[in-house]
Amino acid sequence: MKRPRSKSPDKGAIELIEEAVHLLRQSPLSSLAAYYIGALPFVIGLLYFWAQMSRSPFAYQHLAGESLGLAALFLWMKVWQVRFARSLWAQISGGQPPSFTLRQWANILISQSALQVSGLFLLPVALVITAPFGWVYAFYQNLTALADPDKASFRAAFAKARKHATFWPRQNHVLLTILFGFAVFVLLNWLAVCLSLPALAKTFFGIETVFTRSVAAMLNSTFFAAMLALTYLSVDPLVKAVYTVRCFYGEARHSGEDIKADLKQMAVAAASLAVAVVVVIFGLGAICSNAQDKPRRGGLFIARLSPTPVLFVFQRRDDRQFRFATTKSIGQTEKIRSFRIAPLKNKKNECSVRRQSINRSPLRGLKKHVTACAPIGPSKMLGMRTAETLGYFQTSLRDEAKILAALAADSSAPIRSQAEESAANAARILASSRRDV
Repeated sequence: MKRPRSKSPDKGAIELIEEAVHLLRQSPLSSLAAYYIGALPFVIGLLYFWAQMSRSPFAYQHLAGESLGLAALFLWMKVWQVRFARSLWAQISGGQPPSFTLRQWANILISQSALQVSGLFLLPVALVITAPFGWVYAFYQNLTALADPDKASFRAAFAKARKHATFWPRQNHVLLTILFGFAVFVLLNWLAVCLSLPALAKTFFGIETVFTRSVAAMLNSTFFAAMLALTYLSVDPLVKAVYTVRCFYGEARHSGEDIKADLKQMAVAAASLAVAVVVVIFGLGAICSNAQDKPRRGGLFIARLSPTPVLFVFQRRDDRQFRFATTKSIGQTEKIRSFRIAPLKNKKNECSVRRQSINRSPLRGLKKHVTACAPIGPSKMLGMRTAETLGYFQTSLRDEAKILAALAADSSAPIRSQAEESAANAARILASSRRDV
């Protein structure tokens, strides 16, 4: 016969603890800060109260006031623990972190002060009896995990916490056994650390205290109370996370919150995967384009930009000086380099060819922006005829002069003056090329 679903949990105790640990590791610092904002003042006040009541000769005179302050700190801690549990609940369900209003804070304070105070008396009694301790402890943990900030109904909060305390009793008792063993080891670790601190201070800093002379001087009731307080601060966030996850799955049996949370996580994962695929596609496209444009070793690389005319100008045979002509376009200024080459028909006489620089690495030993001057043999001029080159150059200069004249007519005064100067330079170069021929 199949057992009812309420008695067969979907997850075991160890799996539930692992999920709670993972939840704490992923929780933001604001959630843990909310817990310790409430817990640290209460723990410090409890240690002060313990020390005063155990050692002060005037303890009886301060008993009433300090007890009232400690009770207020206890309620302060319970309110902030509800804030911590609601943050974990929102993280599990995939919702937004809660931001409580003043009315919601008041509702939490009223409900927790009415129900949590009885745990100070019932939990020790249940621990002595032993049998009902698991259900009683789960009930008070559920009051924190299931607190509703929008309502201050004592009956509804009591009924819901009692109902979830009866869910999966075997899982609950296994959880308590594992968490108790974990707390024992944490307590032993704190004892070892605190007992070794005086010896470490003496070894590294030479500080001599009464505790280095006798370790037994540390073994008093206040020391053990401090160790228990440190153990509580270390283990209790995990306990709150475990019972929050347990109550979440208990509520999901009727509301389906776990399925909704899984769907939200799948949607987020799908969106992240889509973004990653788009990034990979564009990255591969950029890599492929760069691979196509990459020059061969020792070869020339010509960028795939808008075509720019290459101008060749031959100098007079006896002119050994290098001249530079500047072509100015809109928003860009480029220098035309001059090289001496040998003509096709007569290699003894040198002439000059003007061309625009192309994208290739400079010759070894030459610095950037230095004009290279190297003889070019006839193999570099194959397919190039002098008449065609000169005609192409003259046509380009005429077109450039017309563009610069149009630019000078339609531009402002500074640009007009530059355009007129460039047009005059183009005309002089054109006349010089005709004389050279």
